[in-house]
Amino acid sequence: MPPGCRDLALGRATAAQVLSPAELERFDRYQVQHRRNDLVLSRVMLRLVLSRLGLDGADDFELTVDANGKPHAASRTGSPILYLNTSDTAGMITWAFSRQGPLGCDVEWIGQDKDAIADSHFAPPELAGYRALSGVNRTRRFYELWTLKEALLKADGRGLGIPLDSFSFHLAGPGPDRPPTVEILDPLTGPAPGPWRFHSFRPGATHQAAVAVRAPGEVTFQTCLLRPKRICPTFTPPWEFVIARDHPFASTEPETVLFSPER
Repeated sequence: MPPGCRDLALGRATAAQVLSPAELERFDRYQVQHRRNDLVLSRVMLRLVLSRLGLDGADDFELTVDANGKPHAASRTGSPILYLNTSDTAGMITWAFSRQGPLGCDVEWIGQDKDAIADSHFAPPELAGYRALSGVNRTRRFYELWTLKEALLKADGRGLGIPLDSFSFHLAGPGPDRPPTVEILDPLTGPAPGPWRFHSFRPGATHQAAVAVRAPGEVTFQTCLLRPKRICPTFTPPWEFVIARDHPFASTEPETVLFSPER
């Protein structure tokens, strides 16, 4: 999201064109403007992606939740379930989608080192690797591990009911050919045994993100960045976005799309 976007005065009438009745109640409960704006932009992003997947009609799908409260999109036309998850932080909203199995995602703004959190929540192998680093490498390692852990907790569905030190991530190195792997240290309290597939990446210079998918076969992760181009200064639709695709998309040329909330 561009600087200043979070504090723009997006009104309830505009929000009502995008949000469901239940989401509009959430909008009304938020006491700060940036939470309201994040909610609306998150749902605009969701509708843009669903449109690209051919699920843009009001009768094409319905959002439902499983026993753990995890959402997924069930198609009314007979297509496979679309699993989805979302996360947001200062300056970034992330959605993840999968046809192959339940998933979770997390995105974090990269701040200072979190030694106290690492001491309390990292598994011993993770903490040893973290402590062996310094400077920017240490900071980067914290957020790599933290986003992976959060993504796995959300994909499992039990969230913070799983102790963060009951499993340990192994980071083999950067690149899609060397993805992170996880070791379940305590089968009784740790995440489900999987198989798990992970993607750890930096969507921007100031953010770290991760996706976890429970899927038996190979998983190809594709990332796509949406940049609002015409939202400021009035937040009045239609809104313009630039879609920047990352490898392995065949086309890397940016694409401009307009979004209007009119149903």
